[in-house]
This record gives sequence, structure tokens and C-alpha cells, in this order.
Amino acid sequence: MLLNQPDRRSYRRALGPAVCRTGSLLPLLLIGMLLAACTDLAGEPRIIATVPPPFTPAPTAQLSRLPDATVGAATFAQQCISCHGTGGAANGELVLSGSVPQMVAFTEASLIRDRSPEGWFEVISRGRLEKLMPPWEGVLSVQERWNVVAHIFSLRYSSDEIRQGESLWTEHCASCQPPTLKTLLPLSDQALLDTISPWFEGKVEGDALWPVVAYLRTQSFTTPSEGILAAYGPIQIQVNNNTRPEMLLAGLPLTLFAVNERFEVQELQAVTDAAGSARFEAVPLDSTYTYLVGVVHQERLFFSDFARAENLDEPIPLTIYDLMDDPTQLTITEMVYQLTPVESGVEVVQSVTFRNDSDRAYSTSEAVAENVFTSARLPLPLGAVGLQPPGDSERYIFSESPLMFVDTVPVLPGNTHTMQIAYLLPTSDSVMVDQPLEYALDAQVQVVIHPTTLQIESAQINPVDGEAGLSTRYSGQLRLPVGDRIQFEISPIPVEDNRWLFIALGIGVGIIALVSGIYLVNRVVGSPFAKPTTGSQST
Repeated sequence: MLLNQPDRRSYRRALGPAVCRTGSLLPLLLIGMLLAACTDLAGEPRIIATVPPPFTPAPTAQLSRLPDATVGAATFAQQCISCHGTGGAANGELVLSGSVPQMVAFTEASLIRDRSPEGWFEVISRGRLEKLMPPWEGVLSVQERWNVVAHIFSLRYSSDEIRQGESLWTEHCASCQPPTLKTLLPLSDQALLDTISPWFEGKVEGDALWPVVAYLRTQSFTTPSEGILAAYGPIQIQVNNNTRPEMLLAGLPLTLFAVNERFEVQELQAVTDAAGSARFEAVPLDSTYTYLVGVVHQERLFFSDFARAENLDEPIPLTIYDLMDDPTQLTITEMVYQLTPVESGVEVVQSVTFRNDSDRAYSTSEAVAENVFTSARLPLPLGAVGLQPPGDSERYIFSESPLMFVDTVPVLPGNTHTMQIAYLLPTSDSVMVDQPLEYALDAQVQVVIHPTTLQIESAQINPVDGEAGLSTRYSGQLRLPVGDRIQFEISPIPVEDNRWLFIALGIGVGIIALVSGIYLVNRVVGSPFAKPTTGSQST
């Protein structure tokens, strides 16, 4: 049965592998915790969260419409007046009670003329924790924050001042091209005054131009500006069933994720026709957006590759497959162990790559959540303790009986499918890795040790010649059937006992010192064993 409304958790659980398939470098809100699944083995397995990117103070391309000071006033009244006061005069109840420090009044134009709209947007977004102002980027959308910025600027301009500025502009600069919103967002009022002053030279100068600044600023919030607002348009999708190309695809519910550079996600819905085509209307089209389409087929989630706005001339392809649960169709094509000695033993990060030789997606009937089922399994060596994998903790399931990690992402034909897991081998000395195989293996098996304080003994893998540096590498090309095992023993590199060498060196140094002392005494005072010298007598 097809589920028309797969929950967001199910979509998020499966989005990580879609990122790995495309190699996209754009971090997305939905998959921020999953990107580690695409990385190499280097790094600490327990650290899975990615560092958030630095704040970008000018996300102007994300504006879907002009800032609205009236709407911003309502948001301001709901969120800001307890500190900033009803009219922005910095006389809110928390300021008057001394709970928060005194702040600048938005009504005092002369005090804040050096702050640009982008500057205010950054302050609203990131906050000023040193002054007890919280960040609002996780509460208010980009559009809501720009609305508040427009309201803040409106507080410093009176209606009479704006009308006076309009009159001066019309009288003295009617042929001038007014600055656009895109031009004005980075400019403070002072910078705007400096920009227009040459236009009015000999006509209006000095403080008399402040009304013109007020007029141009408020006018920019109500006049369309080329290049500042996100364009909207349709996006075409083409769904194909690679297992049964002849299958009728009518009625498949699709979800389009449009994600901008601030990781804000818009979701749109569409349904396929009999040929598998679908059209999403009114999609924000901008170079800062990335697009991904998901569909549920046979209760499994399938995703397109990522697409960018500049590549939407053709429909976005979305490939689905029918299912099978025959493990003999899977082959392990690569296996890498990274070993790191820790206080309690050896920490292992293991990466295993599968190939699906069928024309169907491999997935079992064991349900984990809505639209999520188990797939490939990786048994662990006896005695291993499962750690949180370096990828998404929701993707993998750890089982203690039997001892293994289980993937929840279907293994697709024609795609690289990699599991990356982590576990601890408790030991204070040597430990035997004896890992059973549930799938045939035809792969190069590698073991990487960092730092080089451990060694491997195995009949299957050997040291790699010419390797030198901070890591030691072992490798072997293996072809093993189902039920066979990967086996190698890990032990510390023995430290040579040099105590007798140091004792012998100490004795030798002592003898040399004794002989040297005797020689020096003979040279200075003469030997007590030497005969006296006979000299001539005087007469």
C-alpha cells in the first residue's frame, strides 16, 4: 500500500544516502546530521554533528516579497516590546525594571544613523547575548525578520519628514534614478546621505537632505527591486521505474524540498500522471536554492539527485525500483577498518561497500518506522561494544543479540551503497577480530592504524610496503563466500627492553673515567711508583 503522507522523520532518515549519491557540498537543514555519512573514515566516531556555517548578514536573494513594515509592527509588538518598548523608545518593562541593560532607542535617528538594514537584520538574527538579546533566526523566518527591520526604520521617520523628502526629490532630482532596495540594504542612513549629496549639490545640502533619505528608504520598501526578490516558476519531474519500465505511474504523491542557503526548507506537493510526469507550480527559483524530490513506492522512500536552479531546463529524474529481499544478490566490494588505540581498548570505524547485482532494491520486510525497513546487516566481532556511528544515529540499528549493525536504507542496483559503523574492542593486550560475513565478499580489505602503536597478524592481509608516516596500513585482495570470516589479531608493538644495554654502557663509561683519572694524576704530580732521577752535585 502506498502511503500518501510519509512523515518528516521518515523522509529525514533516508535523505542522508541521497546526499552521498550526489556528492553535493551544500549543507541542508534536513540532513545536517547525516552529511558525516559521506565523509572518509578519519575523525572521532562519537562526534557526528557538523559545525554550523558562519552567519551571512545579507541573504537578500531569499526575500520572496518586499519587507512589510506593517506586518513587522505586529511581530515587533508580539516579540520585542518587553525590552524595546511599544514605540521602540527603549522603555520596555524589562528595561525599566533593570532586568536588561539600557539600549538604543529606534526613535533617535541621530544615534543609529550608522546602522544599515543588513546590520539590523544581523543583530536580530544572531542576537546580542552580552546585552541579553536572544537570537531570532530560529524563531522568525527570513521574511519576518526583514519585516521587523522595515518597521524599525519606519520608527525614526515621521510622515511630515517623508512628505518633505518626496517634495525635495521631485523638485530637484526628478530625473535621477532612485536607489533600489538591493542597493540600499547595505547602506546606513549616513552612507545613503553621502551617496545622494552630489546629486543635490548647489540645491539642497547638509541636514536638509535627511528628509530625502527618509523618503528613499521608505520608498525602497514598497517599490519592486530587480534582482532582490526570488523568482517563482514551475519545476518538472519525471519518475521512472527501472525494474518495470512499462509500469503505469499515475497517482504517485511527490514531495519537493526547496532548500535555500540559510537551510530554510519549503515543501511542495504534486502527483504523477500515467507517464510518471509531475509539475510543481510556484517553486522559488534562485541560484541559492537546492532541490530534491522524494516519493514513496512499495512503502519505501526514493529520492532524486540534487538539482540547482541553473539545471532545471530538463525535468528532474527520479528513479524507483521494485523490491527484493534475496541477500545472495549483494556482494561486498570494499571493506576498510580504521583502528585507533584508546584507554579501554581499540576503537574501530568500519566502512563496508555493497554492490546489488539485481534490478531491484534490496530491503527486508522488517519494519522500523513508517516507510523505513531494515536492509543490509553487518555482524560485529565477538566482544565488540557498539558505538554511535560517524553517520546518522537514526539510519543504523545496533543489535546485541545477534551482535550487529543493521542498515535501514535500501541497497539500490547500480549505486554505491556504503555502511559506516563504529565499535569498541575492549582489551588491555591483544585481541582477535573474527568477523563473520553474511554476504559474499570480493574486495580489497584494508586495515589502517593510527597512531602506529599497534600491529596486525593475519593470514588474509599483509603490511603495505613503502608505507611510512603517522599511519600503518595493511591490505589483502580477498574473495570469500557467505559464512566465511575476516580474521586478524591486533596487538601492541612490543617495546624493546634496553636495560642491560644501559647497564653495559654505564660500566663502560665508568671504566673510561677511571683510566682517564689515573692518567691525569700521573701527568700532574708524577707517578708514586717511578724511580727518583739522579742529578749532578755542586762542588
